[in-house]
Amino acid sequence: MPRRFTSAILGAVLAACLSLPVAALAQGGPVPKLRDHPVSEIYRGRPASLILDDEAKRSFRTRLRNAAAEPPNFAGRFNVVTWGCGTNCLLGAVVNRKTGEVLKLPSVPGMELFDLKHRPDSSLLVATNRGYNSMDDEKRPTWFFFAFDGRRFRLVHKVVEPTKRWDDFPVEE
Repeated sequence: MPRRFTSAILGAVLAACLSLPVAALAQGGPVPKLRDHPVSEIYRGRPASLILDDEAKRSFRTRLRNAAAEPPNFAGRFNVVTWGCGTNCLLGAVVNRKTGEVLKLPSVPGMELFDLKHRPDSSLLVATNRGYNSMDDEKRPTWFFFAFDGRRFRLVHKVVEPTKRWDDFPVEE
């Protein structure tokens, strides 16, 4: 096989792989468990003053402050807080109790994420779309697994049409 032809094929394969959606790359392998993403410590100090540096954050300051006043419920020093915004709609944020920073919850293009599972001693956040998909008519329930590094969420796995019910997802594992 000529060298140029081989290089062209390899280049095409590489380009195709790089253009795959993140979700497609996240499939496969064992389902992540909350216990497999431990944090080193749980923050027990006083919550810092919130950094409300945009209008959206200021609009929900009461919810964010109330969340920051509670003990951490996610990744050692963070609080996940959500609120409804109408039918089939969920908004929320992640509050860093130590620094006061307010971060966005993860998102998946074309998907509405509803229910979240998390623990204070784990940096893994699990979300479901409950079968709602705004990109097409396929309404298949999907679980999304996000690893959190303290600044950003990264989709690490997804399960389409899980065999377990969402309510039976083992948070304690």
